[in-house]
Amino acid sequence: GATSVGIYGGKGEMVYHNHPGEKGGNFSDSDLLSTAMSAERGIVASGREGDYIFVKTHKFNATGFTKAVKNATLRGKDYTDAADRWLKANQKKYGYKYSFKKA
Repeated sequence: GATSVGIYGGKGEMVYHNHPGEKGGNFSDSDLLSTAMSAERGIVASGREGDYIFVKTHKFNATGFTKAVKNATLRGKDYTDAADRWLKANQKKYGYKYSFKKA
């Protein structure tokens, strides 16, 4: 779409990209799905409020995570809050680490 870009990294690398604009929030489902199915170690999305960080561990369940993201029902005050809650709640189940570092 008009607001999306292709992001790529090599095996074991972290992909770092910005989420510009007024809202500049959490990962899109495309960010998460492309990272899940790649050899990259993880992804960082830098927005106005800070950095959203997603890192796959050696126990990462790519297939389960991909299915869960596609079927996720998000609840929160806005997309960033809802995605934050979902990613925090599911990190142990799917084998990743998720955090937010304030700017």
